Amino acid sequence: MLQIGYKLSSEEFGPNDLVRHAARAEEAGFTFALISDHYHPWIDKQGQSPFVWCVIGGVAEATSKLRLGTGVTCPTVRIHPAIVAQAAATAAAMMEGRFFLGVGTGENLNEHVVGRGWPETAVRQERLAEAIEVLRLQTHPAWLDHVTSDRFLSPSEFRHRYGDIFPGGRFTDLYRSCVLTWQDQVDPNYGGDADATPW
Repeated sequence: MLQIGYKLSSEEFGPNDLVRHAARAEEAGFTFALISDHYHPWIDKQGQSPFVWCVIGGVAEATSKLRLGTGVTCPTVRIHPAIVAQAAATAAAMMEGRFFLGVGTGENLNEHVVGRGWPETAVRQERLAEAIEVLRLQTHPAWLDHVTSDRFLSPSEFRHRYGDIFPGGRFTDLYRSCVLTWQDQVDPNYGGDADATPW
């Protein structure tokens, strides 16, 4: 069944306005919303870029039914996937099952700010797949060592679980693989239909 959600544009509105808009969206009957994760607005005229994870906390308090997801956050450059995992788990705990995590390869506009450069598309896609592996580890809280090509996740224990992970962006074989692997792990009866994968 078709569902129409509400877009919370972090590039265009300040944090308090975004929280109010989410509450109004819920009152108007919207069942879900997406909130963008920006460090810079697209253009100067928009003029906003609040830290999305703080805003999500406000939305959690101001709503009771609205499902909310990031649309999308990049867990590879500006924010390490282990930190995204903690932020998403906190949001999920506050929203009590109403939060979902949308991830993507990011945009240079937002990700270059930490001075790590801006790799080619193929490299960014590989890093996203790698980050999703780190994020998936939270589904089975345990002590772990995770060694990757360019980062090391030291032994850590995740305390909370969050909802679904939905990679965004181009519908490539890499993205299909990431989502199907994730869905098969959390739901053995998923069936692996790439065309039915929710985005």
